[in-house]
Amino acid sequence: MLTLLVTNGIENGQAASTVLTPLISYIFEQTTSPAGGTGDVPLGAAQGCLVALNIIAQKQVKNMNASHTSQMVSHAATWMVDGRAPVRLLAIRLMRVSLQKMSAFMVDQFSELVLSSFFSQTIDETTIKIRKANLLLLGVIMERKGIHIVQKCVADKPEWARVVKSIEKEQRRKERKAN
Repeated sequence: MLTLLVTNGIENGQAASTVLTPLISYIFEQTTSPAGGTGDVPLGAAQGCLVALNIIAQKQVKNMNASHTSQMVSHAATWMVDGRAPVRLLAIRLMRVSLQKMSAFMVDQFSELVLSSFFSQTIDETTIKIRKANLLLLGVIMERKGIHIVQKCVADKPEWARVVKSIEKEQRRKERKAN
């Protein structure tokens, strides 16, 4: 449905980002708390909006303008530290999908925000699904930014350093197996 909306907009002479603007703006309005933070947004609204943003990220990140991409990444970074597990899971997935679909230039632009928000999460109070999602996101971050940058970020966080080392070992094992 989203693809048809963009296609029809392009056929009528509108840019894809112009077609997406009202939809994305509405989603951001629904999940932005007037007091700041994420706590005042009901669970159902937060989940629904993050699912919608995940769908948009899967198909339309390259059609979005820089402002909306920036909003999406900062939105995902804000929700990644929310205390509610279902919301955190969707935010982590949104960040992963966005990083996979963005160009290298865009990833470089948001790398500081992504790294700081990712490593500010606590490992202790997570569910199995969140741990799995974090591992997948960390794999994408390591792939897009490089292992050395990630190792610099986790130098003072021993719990994350252990995870990075295990992912690095697994990647080397896969490379040896492929050769």
